[in-house]
Amino acid sequence: MSDSADILQQLGGVSSPPGELAPARESVQEAETAVESSEQLDHWRMLLVDLVYQLNGAFRDVHYWEGAKTDKDPSKEFVKILHKLQPMPSSDGVVRIEFRGNSGTKVSEKTDYTIRLGDLMVDVAAVSAMIKRIGIRVKHFEGRIIKSFEAFSAQGFDTIKVRIPEASDESLGKMPVCMRIISCFNKAVENDDPIEYVKNGQSLSLKPVLNESHQPDPNLTQLAALNDLSPENMQEMIEKVSALMKGPNFVSSGQPSATVYQTIFRIKSLRQRLTRPAIELNCDRPPQAARRQTGGGGPVGAPVNLDPAVLKANMAKFVKNAYGDHPEKAGQVMKTIYSDDYDQLDLSGLEGRLQLITELLSTLESNDKSLEFMQSVLERIQTGMDQLPPDILDNLIIDRDEIKIWQEDEEKVIGKSNDNLLNIIDSAKDRSAARKKMMLALRADGQFTDQNYEQLSKTFNISIQEAEEIVGLYQSCFDDQGNFQRALFEKNVPGFADHPQRIFEILWEFLREIPRRSDRLPFLNSLQLLVKEIEQPTQAIKILVSDFIFDPGQVNFPDRNALMLAIQFLRSYNKEIHMDIEITPEEVLMVKKGLEPGATRYLIWKIDGEQNRFVEKMVTIRKKLIQSFEQEGSDLKVLPIRFLLALEREAHIFLALIGGKTATAVIRGALNVYGNPASQIFLLKESFNHMPALLQHLSILIRGIGRIGYESDLTLLDDIKKRRRGFMGLAEDPRQMALVKRIMDGIDSAKHEISSRMTNDK
Repeated sequence: MSDSADILQQLGGVSSPPGELAPARESVQEAETAVESSEQLDHWRMLLVDLVYQLNGAFRDVHYWEGAKTDKDPSKEFVKILHKLQPMPSSDGVVRIEFRGNSGTKVSEKTDYTIRLGDLMVDVAAVSAMIKRIGIRVKHFEGRIIKSFEAFSAQGFDTIKVRIPEASDESLGKMPVCMRIISCFNKAVENDDPIEYVKNGQSLSLKPVLNESHQPDPNLTQLAALNDLSPENMQEMIEKVSALMKGPNFVSSGQPSATVYQTIFRIKSLRQRLTRPAIELNCDRPPQAARRQTGGGGPVGAPVNLDPAVLKANMAKFVKNAYGDHPEKAGQVMKTIYSDDYDQLDLSGLEGRLQLITELLSTLESNDKSLEFMQSVLERIQTGMDQLPPDILDNLIIDRDEIKIWQEDEEKVIGKSNDNLLNIIDSAKDRSAARKKMMLALRADGQFTDQNYEQLSKTFNISIQEAEEIVGLYQSCFDDQGNFQRALFEKNVPGFADHPQRIFEILWEFLREIPRRSDRLPFLNSLQLLVKEIEQPTQAIKILVSDFIFDPGQVNFPDRNALMLAIQFLRSYNKEIHMDIEITPEEVLMVKKGLEPGATRYLIWKIDGEQNRFVEKMVTIRKKLIQSFEQEGSDLKVLPIRFLLALEREAHIFLALIGGKTATAVIRGALNVYGNPASQIFLLKESFNHMPALLQHLSILIRGIGRIGYESDLTLLDDIKKRRRGFMGLAEDPRQMALVKRIMDGIDSAKHEISSRMTNDK
């Protein structure tokens, strides 16, 4: 993407001045995702689920593809879905279905698959999240994806690759052949029968082709059918390629684990002459997934069991050859791939590993002979990165091609990145947060078992004794009726402060579990006293912001609490510290010098570095808000409007306080929405009943852009002022009219603030 301002289009953003808003990272999934509306992304997801569902039908039932269950040509319907997916941004023309396993998700192993097209990934969790966003009318997609994945697992499919065909008659004519071969393959193998199919109007047949291990192979069978190869010619080619694979040149290339089918398309003369099947089964089987026991054969024949020791030995040969004159580095590379000590790495150790990983991945990507090892290496690196300590992992960001971390109140570049490593780090972050949420089983009633203490100890890397001490202090903050008492908490602050490293994070999780609002609010505000005592505002802010963007596609009630606390910790002094406040006062935006400088620098770094996650979170909040405005009072379950308005308000205040590229762009985008009385947000079903709050949003945004805006924003403010009459038309009583007048008067103050700052900066 050429300009990160494009990321903010769906928030109402306008283009930024040249050079103002450089992209946080390029060619990543989130950047592509954020450009499109969430509705369009859900459309792509539904198409992918439909595609997989139909594909499963082909595998399970030959009659499905013979038209017994539909009046339409099923192969044409299948291709139609593929062509609908073709225009998707970042599409590389190949749909990949892959068994994942051990992902840290709550789904069963049988359904732990992913569907990928370009940068878009769909799994069971993604479909569940989509249903929460859209509603019950798309509930059937969950059943479809689960049913399909379970069938793939039962049949031993670890990878399925579907290439989107060209629109030519020749290409389209090959898809029915592939589908017919696949649908009939199992039965043909079981009964030792030929497969009958039609190609170019001619009825043909062939028996399943045996691979180099004398097992029926659906990919080789498709290859024979598509290229009109006789059994004799096919067998001759298999034998020749198999002999080539056993030769010294091939062995030394580091590819001894490749199959005949894979090798055929690595030989230039064969690749140019042969038509490759549009659907491939277990062609790129990840070594780790291949080792799982799947039961009976299915279209892939007998499962391939790869000996990890053999795989490691072959990898060692490749590394030795690749690093030739540097045997010491070759040893370090092998340790980087296979070491199990990532959980013990400090920053310097991680820095060294990342440098080696980047170099290794570049070597693998530039060498066609090493492609066989790529998946295995990526899996091993993913396993290692998943073990990194959460506090280190959480503060890794990738800015273009650099990996950065926040250390000792400043940014430090610790390595270079590429797309594969970027995806690994992002996945590790997601899995780390997911594991924490799954592992932590806190009791809202304050009753803890030995298992609860053990879990607390494991989750936060503290001793069981320390866990018991913290829980004891926490329980003593409640009276005999189970009500939280701020005075009791204040009394226990010195005791909590004896555990400075993890105490805030633990108490924040306790807060998330408190069911009663009457307890949450005083507990929330009491945490200020603790942070002041332990003097670690930046650490607390790190935890809160990371939690806020942990799942950017979801909105939860603690999100508002996280931002309120972050705003409070950001301020070096606030008069509300001994008060229970429900919202952050708008007057906070007048603060200039009363912000924690270290925390502010960190937040700018963090939000700009995690730009896409943060923006996606803001988009989700806006979507939920519009949904609630339209559907409140209906049978559909939506989040309360007052909560969502308060949440977005806190987010805008938070961003306006810290500033930075992303913050400025989000505020500017929101102004384009709330600064126009003709915007959708003012015209929805429930907008009239919440007009004062909507106008207050505008007031905060004007103040916010005054704090952090640029000269180009003066025009935006002038345009808003020109719409004064339109805003007056939204007001229904004198109080609202007076509010509109104050807002319009505030525009002049914001313009003056921007102009003064720009003058001083020159």
